[in-house]
Amino acid sequence: MNEDKDLVGPMACHHCGNRTIFKKEGEYIYFTEDEHFENEWAKYIWQLLRCLTCSKPTLVELYADDGGALFSKRPEDIEDEDYRWKELYPIALVQQYARDMPKDIIEVYKEASAIFSHSPRASAALLRLALQKLCIHLGQPGKNLHDDIRALVEAGLSPKVQQAFDIVRIAGNNAVHPGEIDFNDDAKTVKTLFKLINFIVEEMITRPREIKKMYDTLPQTKRDEIEKRDRSK
Repeated sequence: MNEDKDLVGPMACHHCGNRTIFKKEGEYIYFTEDEHFENEWAKYIWQLLRCLTCSKPTLVELYADDGGALFSKRPEDIEDEDYRWKELYPIALVQQYARDMPKDIIEVYKEASAIFSHSPRASAALLRLALQKLCIHLGQPGKNLHDDIRALVEAGLSPKVQQAFDIVRIAGNNAVHPGEIDFNDDAKTVKTLFKLINFIVEEMITRPREIKKMYDTLPQTKRDEIEKRDRSK
């Protein structure tokens, strides 16, 4: 723990990804009392921190109330361990997105991650949209996910990737229509959808790119032989 009160950490910076020290650039403290219940109050501290590695800002909220965890403590008696910590900016991703994820899908993925803690159901619906955009990148119309997946299967999509597609499709559809899954009570399921989107990107974009890169390193004469062999079929 740093003795300098203006330094915070070490902790993860969600801009640069490093575990580092932050410098406190500013702080605002706010007290509020419940007008309906005597001696019930809350204390908020907003802190603007600057990462000493990448210099980018992080906004955090420290929150303490007298409604449960703190019992009868008064504001002046609050200790560091009494606070609950929440990062307001930047939004930490539920899971880091795959390195080859297309940019327009990354934006939807980040939006799904940003609202996850507030509404897992809305997050699931956005991930279905991300899947729809991914189908477009894979050469499909992107208008009907069921039809797009069927076309990919006919083109040789592996069963495990097909299952990942359909899980995200059905889960996202249940999120916006009455169904059997209540995602607000099953956040773990939605977390899995983030993993499945990444899995699909890795299987459909990353692996083919890596294989092509390796294939292109083969001598031209060998590639010519392979092409001649395949044409003879």
